[in-house]
Amino acid sequence: MHKWCKALLVLLLIAVAPGFAAAKADQKVTITNGGDALQYFPIYIARGGGFFAKEGIDVDWVNVNSGSRQAASVMGGSADFSALALLHVIKVAAQNGNAAGGDLVAIANVFNVYGMTLVLSNDAVAKSGIKPGMSIDEKVRRLHGLRIGISSPGSSTDAFVRSLFLTRGLKPDSEVKLQPFGTGAAIYAAFENKLTDGFAYPAPIPETAAAAGLGQVIIDPFTGEVPELNGVPYVVLATSRETLSSKPAVVAAVMRGLTNAVNFIAQHPDQAKKMMRQYFPDIDAKVFDLAVSNYIKGSPQSLLITPDQINKAVTWMNAGEEKKINVNYNSVVAAQPAQQAAAAAAVVKQ
Repeated sequence: MHKWCKALLVLLLIAVAPGFAAAKADQKVTITNGGDALQYFPIYIARGGGFFAKEGIDVDWVNVNSGSRQAASVMGGSADFSALALLHVIKVAAQNGNAAGGDLVAIANVFNVYGMTLVLSNDAVAKSGIKPGMSIDEKVRRLHGLRIGISSPGSSTDAFVRSLFLTRGLKPDSEVKLQPFGTGAAIYAAFENKLTDGFAYPAPIPETAAAAGLGQVIIDPFTGEVPELNGVPYVVLATSRETLSSKPAVVAAVMRGLTNAVNFIAQHPDQAKKMMRQYFPDIDAKVFDLAVSNYIKGSPQSLLITPDQINKAVTWMNAGEEKKINVNYNSVVAAQPAQQAAAAAAVVKQ
């Protein structure tokens, strides 16, 4: 069979697959997020690079400031999708008792590294005695007695800090005082005014604080120093099962756009970095370059969320907890949209 015939045959097979039909031109789609930060890297590229637009998707990117509100926006029907921490999808599945018909389901891996860093003020670094080269266990032990800023209880910032202690057999509330400040801007202001000794947050807030001489990044999962988080995705694209069944063309179009964005990042990293700048124009150029050069590493090679990744995430979430989360893969993930988008991208590449 000629190469072009084979490609045409594959294309026809994909075209008749559920959900492959083209979305309506300029279909308005609402995607909620928890605040502008670099962990949404592939979605920024899908928007700024026109990859969503090429699929007939017009994205309304809405900040609702918290993971719980993001989950609620999808389950309540006010948003079509949400780019949120995987842990929130797992929590919903656990609350639903593993029901495959749960209201929230992850369809794409958006960011492959738990992009959260812990920053301490210079005074707190001196007080704790933390030094470069110390083991993660020693660093965590030396955090005792400090005030650590987070966004909100139950958030991914909260989960990150708590897990550092729980994984090592320590009780977070006995070790540190967690202070919920809300947004990244509010956390930065509190840190700048010495209302907290440190904070956990995604880029570019930590890099900005360090560049201003206010403190230092102490714990950084990007380095691989937090073993329990290695292989745990941070951000996923989630939707409702009702949307999966009622809007298959829209889901397919969004996934194709996101797949093409991920491929673009891998093939043209320098162009992707420049494309990101439009979303963070007010950040110092050196800080931006540092943050983006680090965060581009978190862009996944594949949107497919694997069973192993879910198992690792659940193991991390269960560390030190008396009431264990028990979920199965299919209650958390719908794999078909990512598989179909990858097949479509492969045909185009041929």
